[in-house]
Amino acid sequence: MKKVVFTLIIILLFSVAKTKAQSQSVGPEQLKEFKELTKQRVNDLTHYIQQIGDKSLNDRLRQKSIKLAISLFDTLNYDEKGRKILRMPTVQVSRKDGTVENIPIKTYFNNLYKLPRFPKVEITSYDLSYCSDFEKGADGNYHATAYYYQEFKGFDKNEQLLYHSKDRKAIEVTEKPNAKGNFTILFGNIIVVETIQMPNE
Repeated sequence: MKKVVFTLIIILLFSVAKTKAQSQSVGPEQLKEFKELTKQRVNDLTHYIQQIGDKSLNDRLRQKSIKLAISLFDTLNYDEKGRKILRMPTVQVSRKDGTVENIPIKTYFNNLYKLPRFPKVEITSYDLSYCSDFEKGADGNYHATAYYYQEFKGFDKNEQLLYHSKDRKAIEVTEKPNAKGNFTILFGNIIVVETIQMPNE
């Protein structure tokens, strides 16, 4: 009984906070802050991706980076009755044959951590991240699209380059209220906009 009451209180607090946040008037300055904060979050994500793929770092740091990267994504929602709905956004990965595959973020980061084909991996950002203007959606939240540019290099045990590509990726961004009634930025799906396969020099 106590557990049920506690759950109802949490749902009520979240509903009140969501209503309060969505009713707040968001002006141009705050929308500008949303964009700047999104760029910071994208930079955080690319930093975590770099650490996850870097096999020269210790496992503890790389596993921590996986958890921090996942925390940037919108993995929890509520239905009309206040029940939790778990969702797992996906990351599009481009293959050497030109195809793309949608992979759940947790699986993507774990795959990136292992990558048995490449004893050494280098992942870097080669251009500045960009965020579109935020627009209010039918759900009452603000939405935008962010972009980042990622360079991937995979080497064999002799540090000979086996695979080299550059990706431009787009991320769904939502500015939504948290449990305290404040706005927070969360990522959704990531899609591949463009992949350029580079020569193995």
